[in-house]
Amino acid sequence: MSFFRHLFFVLAALALSACEQKQAFQEAKPALRAIKYMALDQRAGLQQRRIAGVVTAAISTNVGFEINGQVIELLRKVGDSVETGELLARLDPEPSRLRLARAENSVAQAQATLDDARKKFAQQRKLRQRGYVTQAEFDTAEAALKNAEGAVGVAQSQLDLARRDLVKTGLKAPFAGVIARREVEVFQEVTGGQTIYAIQSEGEDKIEASLPETLINTVSLGSIVEVSFPPLGGAAVQGVVDEIAPLTGAANAYPIEVRLDQAPPGLRSGMSAELLFRFETQTTGKAFLVPMTALKPKAGTGEASVFVFDPSSETLTERTVTVANVENNSLEIIGALKAGEIIATAGVSFLHDGMKVTLFNAKSLQ
Repeated sequence: MSFFRHLFFVLAALALSACEQKQAFQEAKPALRAIKYMALDQRAGLQQRRIAGVVTAAISTNVGFEINGQVIELLRKVGDSVETGELLARLDPEPSRLRLARAENSVAQAQATLDDARKKFAQQRKLRQRGYVTQAEFDTAEAALKNAEGAVGVAQSQLDLARRDLVKTGLKAPFAGVIARREVEVFQEVTGGQTIYAIQSEGEDKIEASLPETLINTVSLGSIVEVSFPPLGGAAVQGVVDEIAPLTGAANAYPIEVRLDQAPPGLRSGMSAELLFRFETQTTGKAFLVPMTALKPKAGTGEASVFVFDPSSETLTERTVTVANVENNSLEIIGALKAGEIIATAGVSFLHDGMKVTLFNAKSLQ
């Protein structure tokens, strides 16, 4: 009886050992690699390029007196707002008053001469009609009359200029804006055309930038541009391309101007800006947008490949693709790909063509 009992324990031990070996064999079988993946669905949209620019006033001009003189008053300082026609500065008016008085006297003198010439001409005409004077004497009287009339015209012009110069001793704002700069001091002698103030318009800012020659044909007058301002915490507004220079400037770039629809609060002339241009390319609507980690570079070829997952066989197929563009941290790729196909998005350096894998399920780890 003890023999059978012993045999029973031996057989049981063998059976247990076989089960453990079978389990160990099953555990030793290599598990399928689980891959992170994505389904191809997002086609490449409009390409984006960011260009640096600078804020300038829509209207900016230097203003000064049109005549020479000594500045006796500067009525505005830098930063002051001014209205159209507002008095900004004054020259000493006394020299202009003296020139005006002299011009008035010249007109009076010329007018007196003209009156005398008219009387003499009238007399000479009557005498000529009666034959009492020669034709030469009559012609002399007529020439004197014309000279006197011309002299009055010249004197009157000088009087008009003197009156205008007296008015021009006051410098007025040509448009509403803000004083950006002052170039002179009180009691300084200035010449006509010399800058006294620089004035800029308010609330009508624009952005000046330069577009590379590779982008200039993607932009036209009226193109919409998104403008952001790093100094204002990235505040963004919409702008419109208002001017495009026909000739290149520095570094083969074309100067452009973008008019702002509405300036954000705190915007000042001279601040930096960032212009975001969106435009179509040959890849728009054709290329797929994938993460950089989905590509396996092919050394020395300038190409790359992706691994497409076949759900029916649970295997990977390596396909060659071309990178058409880089957008942020994603790539636009073109190749023998179809919407809805599944590609691996991580660990591609450890994958190979024909490899059997499974799709990674994050929920299974929970």
